Amino acid sequence: MEKMAKEGTTVRMEKWLLYFAYDCLHKLTFDFHRGYLETGDDVGNFIKDAYGGLVYFGLCVSMPVLHRFLIGNPLLKPFLGKPPFLWAFQQAYAAVAARKAQHEAAQTLPGSSDFLDLFLAARSTYPDIVTGDDVVVNYLFLNLVAGSDTTGTSLAVILYYVYRDPRILAKLRAELAAAGYDGSSPLTYRDGVRLPYLDAVVQEGLRIHPPIGLTLERVVPAGGWQMPDGGPLLPSGTKVGMNAWVSNRDESVFGPEDVDGFVPERWMKRAGETEKEGGERIARMKKLMLTFGYGSRVCTGKSVALLELVKVVGTFVGRYDVEFLSSEWKTENIWFVFPSGFNVKVSLRDGVGDLGSLDES
Repeated sequence: MEKMAKEGTTVRMEKWLLYFAYDCLHKLTFDFHRGYLETGDDVGNFIKDAYGGLVYFGLCVSMPVLHRFLIGNPLLKPFLGKPPFLWAFQQAYAAVAARKAQHEAAQTLPGSSDFLDLFLAARSTYPDIVTGDDVVVNYLFLNLVAGSDTTGTSLAVILYYVYRDPRILAKLRAELAAAGYDGSSPLTYRDGVRLPYLDAVVQEGLRIHPPIGLTLERVVPAGGWQMPDGGPLLPSGTKVGMNAWVSNRDESVFGPEDVDGFVPERWMKRAGETEKEGGERIARMKKLMLTFGYGSRVCTGKSVALLELVKVVGTFVGRYDVEFLSSEWKTENIWFVFPSGFNVKVSLRDGVGDLGSLDES
């Protein structure tokens, strides 16, 4: 980003933020970057493959019968190429084998340098849960494919709406400046998480544009389920679900501000509210926002995603100016709701110094 800012080249923000999200999670998982940001390219075409897999999953989630005629059809399987996300399983198996060999050669035990080591250590700590390498591979697979597209999309959404509204941009920058942040170093999570308007901006981006655009279904267990407030009894086996794009616009929860607009102030204490009243209202919104799911099935990567969002949004807004090169972007719902057309020119703000390594903070 520094190079493009200084050269004034066109930046496809949704692409570069996706590269960042993939590189970041790869670093957390395997303790090294995959190389998306360094090369400015989809290394190994993994992101392209992931997109194709999401298209397939989106179709089959909506119409499960399709799977029986496509990849689930043994007659067609030889002609359809590699299964979606095969690369992720291959990379995970190879990484497990290499890391185990590394520890064996050095006569060391898995530590806490990355998720891979933590998962391997869990085999000894929780042998009844992490029963073998296959379980570790499944954990790694989720890290590789489930937390990058979603976070990259959310980063693009938040920055798009912030820079589209000069009032919001100025208010956020004023908060950063008042906290002593000048954009000359990466914003730490410890500092960023204490800023209420930055949190409001992040929450509003997650609310208005959930990365997942289709319903995550659940199956009613044996015995059925009695819906509350005099609702019907749903029999066992019934598929139920709520779409976050709908529930996140419930005016009774997220109003009275325009639920179709990007209004970070809904996440702040209102005039006339006590601290207790404002805190309870905001806590209720956070509880009922379904962007990360709900209950026992809530996204396991939520904390990592919020860490990335706070650090990147705060750092980017504090450091860069943006000039839009197109009037509106477009979105495409293939299961994940991907944006496109976030084309800008980025420039350094006056007075900011050289940016240190993101790995250092």
